[in-house]
Amino acid sequence: MHGGVILFRGTGADALRYVEADRSRADDYYLGAETAVAQYVALDADGTVSAELDLDPTAYAAWVDWTNPLTGEQMGKPRRAGSDRKSSPRFMEMVINTPKSLSIAAALHPEVSAALDAAQQDALSEIRRWLAQHSVTRVGPLGAQEVVPREHADRGNHAPHEQGG
Repeated sequence: MHGGVILFRGTGADALRYVEADRSRADDYYLGAETAVAQYVALDADGTVSAELDLDPTAYAAWVDWTNPLTGEQMGKPRRAGSDRKSSPRFMEMVINTPKSLSIAAALHPEVSAALDAAQQDALSEIRRWLAQHSVTRVGPLGAQEVVPREHADRGNHAPHEQGG
């Protein structure tokens, strides 16, 4: 199994190309027959979901470019890379993985597929809750920034992959 967190620092257009490039077969890994590219979830400080909606390609690219999908307001200004620093991360990607043997079992047995889907959704919910409770951000001018807890967290999730592959 492979896992980990990947920080993405490109633009919304770059992110959309990144998601579309991960399409690996005719029924598509992320982008299926539906128009949704990702699911947007807003969480309060306790990790409770306060809003949820599907993002089409345009809304997804705008979210990566720090536009709030619920209000249309700009969520800040991403910092550009400099000689002494990297640019602001736009999002972090985390893979929720399972052993290949479970994927094979899920492909062969619908009840295993349903149980595996439920377990992965539970894992996603726990990860979201933990991140909402422990995430921090920096506020203030450069050189005088303070680290403060997030009042709410906005999370985008790529559309889920079908089990069994």
